Amino acid sequence: MVLINVRKNAYSGVISAFFYNATRNAPLQIHGDGNQTRDFVYVTDVANANLLAASSDAANLVVNIGSGRETSINELAMTIKKIALSDSSIEHDAPRIATAGGHWRISETQSESSTTSQKSA
Repeated sequence: MVLINVRKNAYSGVISAFFYNATRNAPLQIHGDGNQTRDFVYVTDVANANLLAASSDAANLVVNIGSGRETSINELAMTIKKIALSDSSIEHDAPRIATAGGHWRISETQSESSTTSQKSA
């Protein structure tokens, strides 16, 4: 049995929201068709990247930290159901405007002097 301490609040991301519902056998709500992808990163990898950046001689750079592996929201929901041994249903509703059809990749962002990302088709 997997024991996971999950707190759900206004700032929780999709992983914690899915675990919260899955551990209660509540529906996992997906906005859109679930084919949108994200690059999920372990927090320790982010911490290590920050430590490397802090000890680097480089300055004034924008750095994106990622695993390089895309995971669809559908795949994430199924994985969490499996880990949590959950009978939760997966429900889809209307996509959020900001993510409709969105597949965001680090390689498709604009130059480091820009703060705006480009969305792939």
